[in-house]
Amino acid sequence: MIGLNVNGCPDKIWVTPNHEFLAVAFDAPDELRQKCGGKYFFSKPKYNSGLRWVRADELKPQDILVIPKCQYEVEEDLYFDLSDFAPHYHADETSIWANKPDCNFNTENYNRLATGSGATTQAIGAIVTDQRRARDELGSQVEAYLNETGYTGALQPDKLHRYIPLDANLMRLLGYYLAEGYALGNENNRQLRFAFGERDTAEDVCRLINSIFGYQAGALPPTPGHSPEVMVCNHAIARFFETLIPGGACNRQLPDFVLNQPKESLRQLLIGALRGNDCLKDAQRIAYKTTSPHLAHQIAEVFTRLGYLPSLTGYKATQENWASVYHVRISGAQCNRFAAEFPELGVEFPAHLATGQEFFSDDRYLYVSLLSVEVAEDQELEVFNIEVAEDHTYVANRVAVHNCTTRVVTGAGMPQITAIAESARAARDAGVPIIADGGIKFSGDITKAIAAGADTVMIGSLFAGTDESPGEIILYQGRSFKSYRGMGSISAMKRGSGDRYYQESEDVESKFVPEGIEGRVPYKGSLAAMVAQLVGGLRAGMGYCGCKTIKELQEKTRFIRISSAGLKESHVHDVIITKEAPNYRLD
Repeated sequence: MIGLNVNGCPDKIWVTPNHEFLAVAFDAPDELRQKCGGKYFFSKPKYNSGLRWVRADELKPQDILVIPKCQYEVEEDLYFDLSDFAPHYHADETSIWANKPDCNFNTENYNRLATGSGATTQAIGAIVTDQRRARDELGSQVEAYLNETGYTGALQPDKLHRYIPLDANLMRLLGYYLAEGYALGNENNRQLRFAFGERDTAEDVCRLINSIFGYQAGALPPTPGHSPEVMVCNHAIARFFETLIPGGACNRQLPDFVLNQPKESLRQLLIGALRGNDCLKDAQRIAYKTTSPHLAHQIAEVFTRLGYLPSLTGYKATQENWASVYHVRISGAQCNRFAAEFPELGVEFPAHLATGQEFFSDDRYLYVSLLSVEVAEDQELEVFNIEVAEDHTYVANRVAVHNCTTRVVTGAGMPQITAIAESARAARDAGVPIIADGGIKFSGDITKAIAAGADTVMIGSLFAGTDESPGEIILYQGRSFKSYRGMGSISAMKRGSGDRYYQESEDVESKFVPEGIEGRVPYKGSLAAMVAQLVGGLRAGMGYCGCKTIKELQEKTRFIRISSAGLKESHVHDVIITKEAPNYRLD
C-alpha cells in the first residue's frame, strides 16, 4: 500500500501502487525538490512535463496533485413568488397577506375581556375586530374597558413582499437558517425561529428579514440557560424556508440553484453560515460544523468555488441517540486570506503566521502539493464506494455504478454470476478479495453473489431511492420517486464522467455515445431500514443452505441452471399485489 500525505487533507490517502492520480510529476532531484518546493517547479518547463495520469508508486514529495473544480453555470436573477409557499394567502401584484394576524400580542384573551366587561365573547370579538357598528351602551362599556386594559383592537395582518429575489441578502439569511434556523408549529400556522450565541447576529437576522420580506421580526432577549432568539410569527415565511431547505438538521441539503450563484452571493452564504455556527473563535482554524453529511459536502464545495481548499472530517457520535458531526475546515495560511476577504466576520489572524498559501488554482483545478509518500506492506483500512452526487460536487476517479448499458451498446461484458465465479477462481490462490459490483436487485442476489465467491458486494441503484441518496423526490401517478442517473448517461458525461468511457475529448452532447441511462427509482425510505432487510435476507439464505459462516456458504453452495420461465415462476405471480413488502418491490 502507498500512503500519500497531501497538503490540505486531514488524513493520509492509502491506495494500491497501481492506482493512478491526475498529477504533475516533476523531473527534478530530491535535494532540489526539498529546497524549492513544488510551486517553483510548476512554472519551469524544464521540470514540468504536464498534467497526466501517474501511478501512486511513481509519485514523489513536492509533486502536484489536482482537484477538479466543479464546472457550473451561474444562475442569476432568480425570484421566488411567496404566494406559492402559502396558497391560501391573499395577494396582489406586490404583496401577500393572511386572512388574520399571525400573532396577537395582547395579553388578554376574549374570555377574560368578556368577564371583565360583562359582555359575551362573541360581542367582544365583533367589537375588537371592528365588525360591530352599533353605538349603544354595551359598545361604550366594552370600549371603555378596552382602553383601561390597553388592549389593541382591529389588528391587521402583515403585508409581505410577494416577489423575493435570490440576492446577497437572502443568501446570507439562508446561511443563518442552515446554522441555527428551524420551523415549528402546526401545519396551518408555522413559525420560524433562530437561536444564536451573539446578540449582534440576532439583530442582523431581524434586519435581513425586514429588508427581504417586509416583516418586522423580533429578537427575544437571552434568558438564563438560553441564547438570544429571533421569532418570526408568519406562516408564509416559515413555509418558504422549510420548503426551500427541507428536512431536519441531519439531512439538510441546499438546492442546486443556490450553489450556482455568483461568488459574492456564495461569500454571503458563508458569512451567515459561519457566524450563525459560532465557530470562529480560533483564527487559525476556520470551521463549520453540521450533522448533515450532504450539507457538509456542499459547504466544502462553496469554499472550493471561492478558491479555498477545505478539509472535511466526520466524527462518530459518542452517545446513544446522538448524531455524527461533520467539520468543514480551512486552516493555516488560508485563514490569513480568509480574514482579509471576510472582514464582516472580524477574524483576527496573527500577523506572524501570515505566510503564503500552500496551494494554488486556476479555472479548472486546485493544485495541491504532495508532502510525503509512505510505503507499507499491510494496512487495515475502511474503504468507501463514492458515487457522484446529484450536484456533481464530488467526482471520484473511475468509480463505476451498475446502471450502465455497456453490454448492450458495446457488445462487451459478462453475466454477473459468471463474472464473480471466474474472478473468484482466479483470485483465490493469490488471496485477493473479490467485490461483486452491481446486479443486486433483491436481498437474495447478495446471497447468490457471496455464494459464487464474492467477499463483499457493491450496491448502487438499489440504494438510489433512499433518504440518504442524492436526488429530488418526485411525485408521479400517486407514488414517490427519486431522480437517478448512471455514470454512463449523457448528463453525467457532460459533467465530467466521460473519461471513464474514453470520451473526455468530446464537448458536444450529440457526439457522446452513452453507456448509461437517466430515470427515476421508487422512493424507499431510510437506508437503515433497507440495510436491515438486506441483512435479514442474507441470514435467511444462509440458513436455508445450512451454513453458519460465509466460508461455509462459499464452499457448500451448489448452483442450478434455470430457464427464464423458471425465473418468472420464482417471483410473485397470479396475484395482484395490494401492499408492497419492504424487501420486495417490482419497479
